[in-house]
Amino acid sequence: MTVLVTGGCGYIGAHVVHALHQAGEQVVVVDDLSYGKPTRIEGSRLYGMDIAAPGAGERLAEIMKAEGVDSVIHFAARKQVGESVEKPLWYYQQNINGMLNVLTGMRDSCSKKLVFSSSAAPYGVPPVDVVPEDVVPMLPINPYGQTKLFGEWMARACEQPFGIRFCALRYFNVAGGGPVELEDPAILNLIPMLFDRLKKGKAPAIFGDDYPTPDGTCVRDYIHVCDLASGHVAALNWMNGKTGVEIFNLGTGT
Repeated sequence: MTVLVTGGCGYIGAHVVHALHQAGEQVVVVDDLSYGKPTRIEGSRLYGMDIAAPGAGERLAEIMKAEGVDSVIHFAARKQVGESVEKPLWYYQQNINGMLNVLTGMRDSCSKKLVFSSSAAPYGVPPVDVVPEDVVPMLPINPYGQTKLFGEWMARACEQPFGIRFCALRYFNVAGGGPVELEDPAILNLIPMLFDRLKKGKAPAIFGDDYPTPDGTCVRDYIHVCDLASGHVAALNWMNGKTGVEIFNLGTGT
């Protein structure tokens, strides 16, 4: 199969591209290179474009037809929670329009399998420590989480009229790296932020001291980026021969 990876030049996307190559798949990447590097995609064909721009759906359909794409893994989105609170309309424009254009491209081409790199953010503040996929209601507390949940709704709505099979993967916190050239280039996730402060001779910033934990700080489930990449490839393979919509959490359970 040929897989189109949106945002494939970024931190997680590049690890998924690497995992797909390791599995022997043909890969095409679409990325606006706002955070990614074209050297990270191991010879995959790269189309530089903003998938949230007007007309991007039609262009994506052209790419999918020309490349014989039958599956899409969708990463390309804005993901900073604080920034989404400061710029909510921009986040809605970027993330919702991006998903709209991906689905438009799939509707108008032969690509009918979609793995959406979602987030645990749609859960908001659930009433349980270990969060299952069937938490109801889902109440995201910031625009970033809202765009992820709405993206899931959009893809779900396209299953019946357009035959698009859909799997969303919700994960919490990502860390680590595979090949050194795929390291996280941005200081946007917790572990790079921690080391950035240490390199500057500063103490790591810790937010929150009143959680019901041994030291009052937050406890999170971290997943290694290579395991996360394997999960995306496994989800793509799991969809073979299946219909409908599925949601999975990805984490270690620890």
